[in-house]
Amino acid sequence: MSENGPRAGENRMGGSGSEENTRKAPILVLADDGPSVFETIAHVERYLEPIDVRNGEYQAYDGKGFPLKLSTAKEARPGLLELELEVTRVGSRTGESCADQLTQEVCAWVETHYPGRRPELTGTFSQLIEKLVEWFGYKK
Repeated sequence: MSENGPRAGENRMGGSGSEENTRKAPILVLADDGPSVFETIAHVERYLEPIDVRNGEYQAYDGKGFPLKLSTAKEARPGLLELELEVTRVGSRTGESCADQLTQEVCAWVETHYPGRRPELTGTFSQLIEKLVEWFGYKK
């Protein structure tokens, strides 16, 4: 996001715009230790470490599978433990969701780390998110 607002292909979360151009909750965050699902931006802010966000250790997607850009809005004030995030939806080159690719990646991770749990690849992305919440709950 530039000082003058979103760059082309980006849209500040919660800002105005058509339904297709705004993020959809929940938020899926991928990290080395696996996928996490968050109900709200506030939950993401409380959970993620600012240094890890600055180091690019997370990949985030909205509930429709569109990539989100995580960045710290500003340096944390002394005594402030919460992360202040700017979460911006970033359009892919084709303007399409990454839902199919994410479904395959998340299913492969689950199958590797939890062999007894096998999410269906034939379901929708939103069904996969529901299954992750059922198994692991929302992060808060």
